[in-house]
Amino acid sequence: MICAYCGGEEKDGVCTSCGTDVVFAAKVYNLAVRYFNKGLMYANEGRYTDACHALRKSVSFRKDNVKAQNLLGLVYQRVGAVTQAFKAWQFSCLLDEDKKENPAFYYIEELKKDNFEAKVRAVKNYNIALKHFREGNTDLTLVALKKAIEDNKYFVQAHNLKTLCHIGRNENREALAGVNRVLKMDKDNEKALCYLKYLKPDKFKPFEQKEPDIREKSETSPVNVVYSSRGRFMGFILGVVLCGVVCGVLIIPSVVKRSKDLYKDSELKYSIDIASREEKLASDAQTIEQLNAEIDVLRARIYTSDEQELEKRVQTLNDIKKIYDSGNPGAAADKLLLLDPRGFSEQAVNQYRSLCFSVLPAAAKSYYDLGETARNRGDRESAVAFYQKCIRCATQNEEVKYSAQYQLARMANADGDIETAKKYYNEVALNHPLSNIRSEASKYLSEH
Repeated sequence: MICAYCGGEEKDGVCTSCGTDVVFAAKVYNLAVRYFNKGLMYANEGRYTDACHALRKSVSFRKDNVKAQNLLGLVYQRVGAVTQAFKAWQFSCLLDEDKKENPAFYYIEELKKDNFEAKVRAVKNYNIALKHFREGNTDLTLVALKKAIEDNKYFVQAHNLKTLCHIGRNENREALAGVNRVLKMDKDNEKALCYLKYLKPDKFKPFEQKEPDIREKSETSPVNVVYSSRGRFMGFILGVVLCGVVCGVLIIPSVVKRSKDLYKDSELKYSIDIASREEKLASDAQTIEQLNAEIDVLRARIYTSDEQELEKRVQTLNDIKKIYDSGNPGAAADKLLLLDPRGFSEQAVNQYRSLCFSVLPAAAKSYYDLGETARNRGDRESAVAFYQKCIRCATQNEEVKYSAQYQLARMANADGDIETAKKYYNEVALNHPLSNIRSEASKYLSEH
C-alpha cells in the first residue's frame, strides 16, 4: 500500500518514509476527495454556500490540495468574498509555485485587474455596516451596505444583512426582494431561505388537500318563515352585539397573541443570528491566524539550497578582496576566475567588476614575474604554468599577455613542439607591441 501523504512504501501498516499510519492517511485522503467532489458538484449547480462548506472540509483534511484551494477561491469570488478568495489562491501559490501549471497565479492577476480596490472597499463597508447593526442603528447600516453593494453587486453577505435590516424595520417587500436577489446569485443560501421562511411561512407548509364539502340532502322541503319588521330590526341589533362579543372574546386576543409571538420569534432569530455571526467571526479569525502561521512556515521552507549557494558566492567576493589586500593577487585571481556572477544583485555585480579591474591585471603581472624567475633558474615546468596563468588573468590588449605567449612559443620550439610554438607565435606576430618581436615571430612562421 502506498502512503497518501508522501508516496512511500508501507511496512506493517506504517509508511517507511514519514512514519504515518497508512490506513488512516488513506481514509483522510478519501474524505478530502469526497468533499472536493461534492463542492465541485454544488458549484456547478450554483449552490455556492454548500460548495463553500464542502470545500472547506476538503482542505481541512488535506491542506496541500491545490485544486480544492483554487476552487474554494473561485466560489468565494462568486459570492463576493474577494479577500477570502485572495487568501485561498495565495496559499495555493505557496503550495505550487509553477506558474504554468497552477492557475491560481492567473486568478490573482485577473482579480487585481477586475476593480480589486473597489471590492476590498466593499468588504470594509460591510464591516462598518456590521458594527452599526450590532449597535442597533439600522439607518447607518443600510447606508454602509448600499456603498458595499455598489462596489460589489455579488456580495451575498451584504445582501443578506440588508435583508435582515429590512425585516427588523418591517419592510417586508424590500426584504423579499433582497431574498430573491440572493437566491438568484446563490441557490439554497441558508440565510436567505431562513428569511424567506420567516417572511412567507406558508411556502414551507406541506400541501394539505381540502376535503370536499359534502352536504346531506334533507328530505323535507324548507319552510318559509315570515318575520315582522320589528323582529328583523331586533335580530339585526342582536347580531351586531353578538359579533362584537365574539370579536372581543376570540379574535382580538388571538391577533394580539400572534403579534407577540411574531415579535418574540423575530427577536429570537435576531439573537441567534448575532450569536452565529460572532461565532463565525471568531472562527474566521482563528483560521486566518492558523493560515498566517502556516504561510510563515512555508516561506521559511522556500529558502532553497540555490539561494544558500548564491549567498555563499556573494560572500566569496569579500574573501577575494581580503586575499588581494593581504598582498596575494595570484590567489585572489584564481578564486575570482572560478566565481560565477549569475544571479548577483546590482551591488554585487558592481563589486565583482571592480575586483576584476584591480585584481586581474595585478595577478597577470605577478604570474609573469614568477614565470620569468622560474625560467631563469631552469624550472621550465613551473615557468610554463605561471605563463599560462598570466595569459588567463590578462585582458585582451595587455603587453604582459603577449610577452608570456612569446616566452611560451620559444620554450615550445626548444622542446620540439612546433605546432604549439606556431600557435603562440601567430598571436605574437599579430598583437605584440614591439616590432622586433613581431618580426621574429613572422620569420619563424614563414620558415615553418
